[in-house]
This record gives sequence, structure tokens and C-alpha cells, in this order.
Amino acid sequence: MQSILRACARSGPTLRHIFATLCVALLPAMGWAAPFAYIANYNSSNVSVIDTATNTVTATVTVGTNPYGVSVNPAGTRVYVTNGGTNNVSVIDTATNTVTATVAVGSSPRGVSVNPAGTRVYVANSGSANVSVIDTATNTVTATVVVGSFPYGVSVNPAGTRVYVANNSSDNVSVIDTATNTVTATVPVGIQPRGVSVNPAGTRVYVANIASDNVSVINTATNTVTATVAVGIQPYGVSVNPAGTRVYVVNASSANVSVIDTATNTVTATVAVGSHPRGISVNAAGTRVYVANTSSNTVSVIDTATNTVTATVAVGSGPFNLGNFIGPEPAAPALAAADPIPALCNPPPVAGIGTQPPVLDLASGQGPAMTQCLLVTMRNLLGADTQYLGQTANCVARFSLGGARLVTFYPLQASTFAGQTADIHLTGSNVLNVGTTCGNFNVAPALNSLGDFGAILKDMGMSASISAQGVMTLTVGDKVYVARPNYLLTIGTPTSPSLSQGADGLYRLTDSAGNVQILRPAFLDTDALPSQVQLALSLGGWTVIQTDGTALFTAFNGQQYVLTPDLILTAASQANAAKLLWQDAANHYTFRASTIGLAQGFTIQQR
Repeated sequence: MQSILRACARSGPTLRHIFATLCVALLPAMGWAAPFAYIANYNSSNVSVIDTATNTVTATVTVGTNPYGVSVNPAGTRVYVTNGGTNNVSVIDTATNTVTATVAVGSSPRGVSVNPAGTRVYVANSGSANVSVIDTATNTVTATVVVGSFPYGVSVNPAGTRVYVANNSSDNVSVIDTATNTVTATVPVGIQPRGVSVNPAGTRVYVANIASDNVSVINTATNTVTATVAVGIQPYGVSVNPAGTRVYVVNASSANVSVIDTATNTVTATVAVGSHPRGISVNAAGTRVYVANTSSNTVSVIDTATNTVTATVAVGSGPFNLGNFIGPEPAAPALAAADPIPALCNPPPVAGIGTQPPVLDLASGQGPAMTQCLLVTMRNLLGADTQYLGQTANCVARFSLGGARLVTFYPLQASTFAGQTADIHLTGSNVLNVGTTCGNFNVAPALNSLGDFGAILKDMGMSASISAQGVMTLTVGDKVYVARPNYLLTIGTPTSPSLSQGADGLYRLTDSAGNVQILRPAFLDTDALPSQVQLALSLGGWTVIQTDGTALFTAFNGQQYVLTPDLILTAASQANAAKLLWQDAANHYTFRASTIGLAQGFTIQQR
């Protein structure tokens, strides 16, 4: 799964980028709570609770004096807050937003981290140079581990077997074995390390060094620094995204966030935030980054698809927030065992449209429950406040994104296979696979207004067909146009339907409601494409179709190529009549589409 996510993160208009504007939030009526971010306000001695669905503060919880670090347990039921002025940890019950326990620890506690099982909490005590180990069942300290000088950040690996502690004054990281509560290694890093974060695979540890303006990358197999990445001025907190592909580093004095590509250990983006930012955390979906700005008393919300700040939330005074301070995503609802898989929808005939794909009726069988699970997955990816609008008469599923945008697609197939990963998967066809906790869907792009499109074609004396992958073909003389609609369209005002070609060569359908949807060239024969690409490049590898209709070929040697299909299919010339593939221009090849016997060209560009 991690390799799929990394491939998606590197591809053109990537799957996550497209779904950053297209996926949905739960309807409030469904009763699922949004993930919350817990912000420790150092000067006002309280915690602001932010609803990440609306980016508003919904509660304020009084804790100890000078709260500094925050960590949410994996179940999202408890929040642990270190109080530097009172030398203790406040335990917050997230159901009531009240402090249910206070645990005395060492002197001047800073960073805090909960293990994956939720059974132990590790607290870095900067004044006493040790780590307190709290048993969450009893809220008592069961062990104290001596570490380096002035420990700050702390992070537990995904296996729960190692704890990494950044020692600010001794310029190193202590590695604690959780089975014995002893330090088994000490790793020299940069000057005055503060924040620390372990990647999801447990193979790398990222350490923010405030006085050397860089991040040390530790290989956990050897406990050695294998890379050092220069970032902004006085890096403080650090957080790795769930895919392990990006590291977000908050720079206190340059008031920005450095985005590191973990494949190359280079900074690929810098995002300006508030004044003197210190805390940073990525949400469980990897779609938003929350940054605590100490001097401006705000939290900046960064959209990871665009690396821009999309919201600023006012909180208490002096937010620090060292640690993982965002709760987990809500669980999806259970399915009723007696309900069958959704039945097929029966769309009425449309003038100007020959064939339509077989599509599921989401209102039948387990369709309603599975649609709710689908909403959970999409919300986990985006966190957007979008509503499901139901299906059109032609069985097209529609979502309202807010901000004058819609998303449309065909739900083609569904399965209630247990244990499916809740994520979005590119495939080798024009179909996307959407996994949820109660099953998965295959979906294909669809026109929002098939009736208006068909009417335009009928007036021109033409007719189009739609394949089982949502690809439209239109025959004009000896040419066949092959296109697929964007998932995303723009809402407008009522007007006369039209089909026009823009300066970019792309066709746009404006329907009677004024909605504008772009039609992009598409590969018709995705089964034959992989072998033809391998022949063209003389490389082995695999091919996936991206959400904009282009194909991404990844060679076994790691090289990647983007393939852009031609809009028009034609008959092969006499010279190429016996060939399956031929090159007819620089970086342009044509192959025979076995489905209809015509040839389709494509342009190759190396990434």
C-alpha cells in the first residue's frame, strides 16, 4: 500500500490532488464526529478543541500551568497534555472535554507520545533529563528512564518497541527499548534538536535541529544519520504524513513550513504560516496539516494537495503543541448482514446516446450503508464539507463540494470484502477503485447531464456510446473521437446547452443548468496499452491510468513516463497496416486498438 501511495503522490495531476477537490465530508445527520485537533495554549493554560471539519473551536479545556506537548491516543478517547509549569500531565476525556486525571511526572515536561496500543504514554521531562512512562490503565508512572540533557520531543515507533527522544542540550537522540525501559542507543544529530517524528514504516526518524536549521534523518536499522536536510530558520516541530512520502517541518523564526520529499530528502515547497510557529501535525488522511503559531495565537491549516493555507483558526494565548495533536478518523458504520449487494440501476434511453454502462443503484440493498462508508473514506482523504446529492435518472452519482463545484461518477461495481483498505487506488483501466472499511467500489467518470449532451449530438446528426469504463466514443466519418469527462465540474447559471472547443484543444460541455464539464482525451484500449508502451520504450514496468485520462508508466528501474492519448482514432496507413505499434514523430507513437481495429496515438514525456 505504501508503494501505491508513493506512486500516486509523484504522478501528474495526482489521485490525491484530484480528490483533494472532489471527495466528501459526512452529512451532519449521519452522526459521525469529525476528527479534532487539540491545541495547548502555553500562556492561557488551556486547550482549544478544533473541529477539523469546520475549522472552528468547539470547546476550551482548562489544564495545568503552561501546557506544552499534546498527544492523542489511537482510539481518540484520551488526550495527554504536558504542563511545564506544574510538572504534570492532564488527561482529557474527549467525549466530555473534561480533565479526568492529573499525573505527576518529572520537571518541566515538554514532549509526549502515546504508544500504538494506547497502553503507555512517554513524557520527556526537560528539567530532570528523563522520560516518565505512564500506564494508561491506572494513570500512574511505572518507570522513569534517564536520557540526555534537556529532552524535548518524543516519538514512539509504529511497532511500539522503540521510543526516540530528542535531547536539546546534548545534541543527540536517545533510543529507548520499551520492553526494558532502557536506553539502547544514542545517536548524534544537529544542534539543539527539538521535534522528532518516526515514519509509518518505522524505518526513519526525522529530527528538527533548532540551532543548525536542519533536519537529521536517522536510519532505525543502524541508528545512524543518513541524511541532513537544510530547512528554514529554527525548525521546531516535525510531522510525517501517513503515506511516509512527505515530512512537514515548522520553522519558528522564518514563520513557515518546509515540505520534504522523503524519496529525495529535499525541500520541495515552503509554506508561509503565522508568527513563531512551533507545533505541527498531519491529519490521519494526510490531506491537511495543522500548525500552531505561538506569537499570533492562531492555527494555520495547510492543504497538502496545493501547499497553501486554506484556513486560520484563532485559539488561546501562546499555542506550542509539540506532538501528534490530531485525533483519528471516525469509524465507518457496520453493514446489515441481510442486505444484498446493490442491484443494477436501469437508466432510461437518451436520445443521441447509444449505449450506457451497467451502473449500481445506490439506493438498493447495501447501497445506502456502503455509500456512507464511501463518504467516510472520501472524508478521510479530504476532510471537505461536501454533501451526497444522490443519483440522477441516468444513475450518475453526484456530490456537491460547495464553492460552486460538483463531482460526478458512475458506481460500477461493489464488494463487501472485509478488511479492504480505506483508500483510493489507480488501476490499469479508466476505472478507479475506492476502498472503504465495509467494502469497495469501482467508479468511472460520468457526465453530469447526459441528456443535454445527447441532445446536442442528436441535433448534429450524431450519436455517442459510453463504455463500461465511462469512456465515450463518437464516430465522425472515418474518425472516432475518444474522450472521458472530468470528475470535477463547475456550477454556473442556467443557459442554453453547448459543446465548444477551447484554445487548449479540450472540449467543454455546458449543460442547461450552466454547469461546465471538461472532456479529455482517453485511452480506449487500456488492455493493450501496457505491452505497447514497453515495446516503445524497450523497458519493463507497469501502467496506471490517472484521473485526467493520461497514463503513468513506471519502469522497473524507477523511471516514470506520462502518456497523453490523442483525441482521435484513425485507420492505419497502408505502410503500417501490418504493424501493432509504430513511431510517427518525436516522442509520439501509435498503436492499434484491438477493441475496434483502429489506431490511437499517444505522446510520451519522461517525468
